Amino acid sequence: MRVSFRSAMSLTTTALVALFATALHAGSPVGPGKPGGPRLAALAQPPALTEAQALEALELDLSLKVGKKMSVADYPTDARVARQTGTAMVEVQVGGDGTVHHVALARSSGHALLDDRALHVVRRVTKLYMPLQLRGREQRAKVPIGFFLR
Repeated sequence: MRVSFRSAMSLTTTALVALFATALHAGSPVGPGKPGGPRLAALAQPPALTEAQALEALELDLSLKVGKKMSVADYPTDARVARQTGTAMVEVQVGGDGTVHHVALARSSGHALLDDRALHVVRRVTKLYMPLQLRGREQRAKVPIGFFLR
């Protein structure tokens, strides 16, 4: 039996590819006195993210940190025995400095036991990377927590 993060990881992969592609292809031309070409210039000065991209980066960091904190032991034994599966969507209120202030259930998995465990797992994350565009103001980020049996 394994805990699956299919939905979180597909979001993670898509966001990473989009952010790295933006960083590699969006650069200013290099002047005559600056060696390295446009690709090196793009890496030296990353392009500014839009607010939507910054929020996506915040949610990506949340997904990655939750994924690192979660283990097979987090799947409640009673839920495994009852063959309960599902994905809970958890909403996190993040302060302007990246500290996690409040964790709440945005959408139920259909089982109270799994919902409670999802909240418990997300509460283990205490600090997130806050992109520059979002610093200084509270944000809400969502993360899916999936419980599946194999």
